[in-house]
Amino acid sequence: MEGRLLAERAGSVVREQEAVSAALGMDLPDTAAIEALFELGFTRDTLPAIEWAPIVDVAWADGVIDPGERHVVLGAAEEDGLPPQHPAHRRLREWLETRPGPRLQRAWRLWIASVARVEDEATVVDREVWLGSRLREVAAATGGWLGVARTSRDELDAIERIERLVRSARAA
Repeated sequence: MEGRLLAERAGSVVREQEAVSAALGMDLPDTAAIEALFELGFTRDTLPAIEWAPIVDVAWADGVIDPGERHVVLGAAEEDGLPPQHPAHRRLREWLETRPGPRLQRAWRLWIASVARVEDEATVVDREVWLGSRLREVAAATGGWLGVARTSRDELDAIERIERLVRSARAA
């Protein structure tokens, strides 16, 4: 009797994880990543915004979003194929209006580690290069005097932390 109940619960959990994966439109090996994304309200349409979470983190590193940072983030998102009417672009704008909590960064860390395990090396490296470029672009968007020392220590620390996470995800 007890064994049957455990088997039914296990089957129920698997079906729930499969439903969440389907809702997100992805198949990740890490159920913690799937659950973290789902708990934050990500859907198939808003999921592309997760790649921008560390970029938003750098933009908020000094505690405020400067109009120049906002302009660079949203312009870069459009350049990368997220038009303003896209649900992921709307999610990104929300994060630039109200600083996301640590749950978003946790979800991104779980997501990046999970995708690094299923994507080929070239794709992972391409993402790492893209992310490093976008992080520096946002960090350099404002600040400094006459273009000197435009990136704050807080932004540099955030970039270093994010790049370490990406490298460790790739190495795992």
